Amino acid sequence: MSKLNPRHIAEAKRIVYGQFPELDGLKPKISKTERAGRTIYTLAFQATVSVEGGHQMRRTVRVTMDESGEIIKITSSR
Repeated sequence: MSKLNPRHIAEAKRIVYGQFPELDGLKPKISKTERAGRTIYTLAFQATVSVEGGHQMRRTVRVTMDESGEIIKITSSR
């Protein structure tokens, strides 16, 4: 099975850090699955962030991409 190109990881990081600055500098956990003959990668970024009222919340952002680096979707927890 192929490995995700570091350039594709860097691009995913750039997008996540731009949309979610509180995750800047985090290294994603990368998982790989096979779907319909395609290799799909999920990059999961997790952090605990402060929200209104001084509370803490776990933020998870997932980037799903194929082996060519095409981003299929980005999801975020509230």
